[in-house]
Amino acid sequence: MDKIKDIPVYQFIKKRALEDARQELLQEWREEGRREALQQILEDQRSLLIRAVEKRWPELGSLVREQVVCIEDPKVLDDLTFNLIEAQTAEDARHALLNWQNPAQE
Repeated sequence: MDKIKDIPVYQFIKKRALEDARQELLQEWREEGRREALQQILEDQRSLLIRAVEKRWPELGSLVREQVVCIEDPKVLDDLTFNLIEAQTAEDARHALLNWQNPAQE
């Protein structure tokens, strides 16, 4: 078996296999890092949105908490945030919170 390890073809294949494994591992780490970053962005956006709504309309605190945990897309959270910024009344805000899944209805 030791003699096989000395053959250049074996060394080339081993080196190539190790490099391929390294590349796959790096790709997995990058993807995991992206998923973790996305989750952190979502959590930060949710927290900010909850605090803003509770400050402006305390009576909507439980509704905003129920709704934001359902949102997994940062763009949707951005759109909801913008709609809540534009809301003039608690009823406008309630409408935005209840209709974020169907923005065409607004």
